[in-house]
Amino acid sequence: MYGKPVDVKATRLAAPAVKGTKTITVTHTPSDWKKGDKLGIAPSGRDWEQRDAVTIDSISGSTITLNEDLNFNHYGAASVDASVSGTIDIRAEVVHLSRNIKIVGTDTDRWGAHIVTAHNQDSQFLNGKLSTVTRRGWAIIDHVEFFNCSQYDTDKAAVRFADISGLGTDDIRSKVTNSAIHDGLGIGIMVTSAEDVIVDSNVVWFQHIGGIWMKKSDNTTITNNIVAGMGTRYWSGETRLDEIAAFNICNKDQNC
Repeated sequence: MYGKPVDVKATRLAAPAVKGTKTITVTHTPSDWKKGDKLGIAPSGRDWEQRDAVTIDSISGSTITLNEDLNFNHYGAASVDASVSGTIDIRAEVVHLSRNIKIVGTDTDRWGAHIVTAHNQDSQFLNGKLSTVTRRGWAIIDHVEFFNCSQYDTDKAAVRFADISGLGTDDIRSKVTNSAIHDGLGIGIMVTSAEDVIVDSNVVWFQHIGGIWMKKSDNTTITNNIVAGMGTRYWSGETRLDEIAAFNICNKDQNC
């Protein structure tokens, strides 16, 4: 799946964004953001739940007018001051969540949606003999939006690569790039028992268990991704848990 490229997938606030107002200024000048696009403004203070999900009403250069008032204050500045100990950019991130290819999960019983790529084997008896067929899965996902995908309180992520091993030189390497995964009840991206998977330049927003997780995998590259605005995790719909991980990276020996 190849969606239409987006020039700016994430930026930062170039000025403070004030609660109750509808205008923000960002550090970039997005050329293809438009009316109706969804944005996420990440928390910039001590309260990790002070996120804002907003919709663009109009845009002029780097100034964006929103459809709704902001619920929280967010820190922004025109530049970052350097010090002798280095530079830390604490301006709130603004992430772009809309793509022209959109996969929407179901609300039924919090199943959401689960896009899985895997290798598997099917066996059956034909003419009295056992026949086994090996299917080798691969996926290339670029500039795609996943909304309400993943499954509640399981490891069934919105996008999951599983049991992909023994790749030959002619096999296609799977990857998910430049995509937006948001507002799901589980994990955004999961790579488990897989080889040679690329996870690059994605935005994961308001997922309720985890952002990007990798377990028991080799030669997998995870670069330039943003995980922000994490949701709250509940067990059996009642008990609130603090076991939320934006990134959970483990090697093949499960050392995390």
